[in-house]
Amino acid sequence: GLLDDFNKALLDNIELPILLRHATSVIQENLKSQFCTVIVNTEGPALIRNIGTADLHFSGVQLAQLRLGLADENFKIVVEDFNSEDSHIKRLLKSKNVALAIRLDASYRTGKDSLAYLMLGPKRNGGPYSKKDLKIIEIIADELVIAIQNALRFEEIQGFASTLQENVNEATAKLKHTNEKLKEMDQTKDEF
Repeated sequence: GLLDDFNKALLDNIELPILLRHATSVIQENLKSQFCTVIVNTEGPALIRNIGTADLHFSGVQLAQLRLGLADENFKIVVEDFNSEDSHIKRLLKSKNVALAIRLDASYRTGKDSLAYLMLGPKRNGGPYSKKDLKIIEIIADELVIAIQNALRFEEIQGFASTLQENVNEATAKLKHTNEKLKEMDQTKDEF
């Protein structure tokens, strides 16, 4: 089923792009969405990553609007929800053909900044997302947060290891250069 396939996608991958491409593909296929994409905002507006089955472009300003629109207890927006008013954020999402947007983090519980957003296109059959769909998406969202955080930590560790290796290589090169100079000086001393 959906949850088994989704968990397999999360467990089989630690690299963020691969993990999110597999996870969004599983979500899209099982919920019969036109697309499923995750917008990851890791270091402010400068680093916005769009990973999934559609290429949605949100500017830093639009992400800030999205963050405000998904603030407080309202951590998800169903664009075609007929019970609420047509807000600026819903018009923004509708312009991107997004039917459902969910904030992916525990910020609706902790008040921290948003890690990412799950965006779903309209259902392929044209109907609305059911209450069962929304419940499944909420379960998936909690698991996706943990997977994204782990993948970002993995990237950070890889970056640290790479930087450390560069520093070691640079120090080794300097040491070799200094050692060669010392040998030259020693040889000059012997000749003198």
